[in-house]
Amino acid sequence: MQNADNHCHIETWRNGGNNFAKEVTKMKFLIIGEPTPVPEHVSKEQILKLYQESMGWLEKQLDSGKMLCHYIFPGQGGMAIVDVDSNDELHKLLRAYPLQQFFDWEIRPLCDWKPLYAESIEYYRK
Repeated sequence: MQNADNHCHIETWRNGGNNFAKEVTKMKFLIIGEPTPVPEHVSKEQILKLYQESMGWLEKQLDSGKMLCHYIFPGQGGMAIVDVDSNDELHKLLRAYPLQQFFDWEIRPLCDWKPLYAESIEYYRK
């Protein structure tokens, strides 16, 4: 089990007498976006507006710390790493992206490497 500093998702229910308490740590995700064709009914002006809105939205997410980084792949598509409290928050974040309807998403949970390497070392020592 990793602590909150390692940013793997851990959700447990602890019984404290008759009360259950939920313990959740933050979660980091790699998000890869691949653009899809823009439907013909969407005008260049609409796309231009969405790209402008997306630039502001991305800057806001980076400034807030929810998005740790964002990069574009040469040619097309891109990736981001986000730090969120839940799967629900991740879903809301993606839905709020102005260009979200024009992308296919691949989402991968991330864990910090050091604790997992330490765990593997202990496993292979046995």
